[in-house]
Amino acid sequence: MKVGTEAISLANLDKNARNFKYPKEGFLNKIEYSLLYSMIGQPDIYPDEIVKNVIDEEDLNEYLFVADSSSSNRIQEDPVSYAQLSALLALTGEMNPPAPNKKEDQESIPVKLVKRILQCVIKYAEKHDLDREKEINELMDPVQRLVHAKTENAALKQSVPFYIGYTAALVTGNPIPIMLGLVAFAATPEKLKQENENAESFNTETKRAANIETVGLLDEAE
Repeated sequence: MKVGTEAISLANLDKNARNFKYPKEGFLNKIEYSLLYSMIGQPDIYPDEIVKNVIDEEDLNEYLFVADSSSSNRIQEDPVSYAQLSALLALTGEMNPPAPNKKEDQESIPVKLVKRILQCVIKYAEKHDLDREKEINELMDPVQRLVHAKTENAALKQSVPFYIGYTAALVTGNPIPIMLGLVAFAATPEKLKQENENAESFNTETKRAANIETVGLLDEAE
């Protein structure tokens, strides 16, 4: 039985493999075992500046390559997948707060990470003569779908008290149940609000990166 950090990494790997449809072969380098993944998932432990430094230094290309069941050695033509990078983006959107304002010197961890990941994907697309917009969509679509599903699920749960209150009000003529239901319906969890705000930031950076006319090579390499 796996315990401690290894058990946590295995649990994260299993969850991400399902949510982001990891290739059945797995990856040569598992992002769930990386220091970066651990730091992104524990914002109360690691200071922002340290996490940002790790984001800058991490070689994200290492998490693209799908494992080859016939060989442990990576070759130039190895298949790749952006699924692990999608999982990392989803984690940072969930666990890390957005910047309090739009000032560049207060850039949030989620925005810094999405910029680095987009740079990684764009460079790969250009190196292999792929459509950058298609590749970026492959990266971002699973993240946006997950956030959308969470939001819909939360809205459904919050709507139940409203309908119960509405039914009770119709039967009894008492407006209090429906008022309580409306309060519950409007009370979106703060963590989900944070996740949606980060998703909007991802969307903004994605549109900017997908438009080659608005992004210079210097900006992509920063």
